[in-house]
Amino acid sequence: MAVQERIRPVDGDKIARDLQAQTHGRWVIWFGHHTRSFWAITRGDHWSGHIEARTPRELIARLAEVDAWFGFGRPSIRTRSGAWALT
Repeated sequence: MAVQERIRPVDGDKIARDLQAQTHGRWVIWFGHHTRSFWAITRGDHWSGHIEARTPRELIARLAEVDAWFGFGRPSIRTRSGAWALT
């Protein structure tokens, strides 16, 4: 078994922001500094769970699986105040 390379928190945060941008606001994604895992929850109400993954590739696969089973939900937009709102 290969030893997994540890992701630095600053790199994990950037990767999480990039992944979240790729979902067009449908998912909230963050990197856990303590767990060294990526986490995600949906912005909409089409699925109420959360996802944990050790790598970005694993997270993308799990997001795709949830989207395939439960749909994409509604995309979110940024309001003038900077808050997220469902369309």
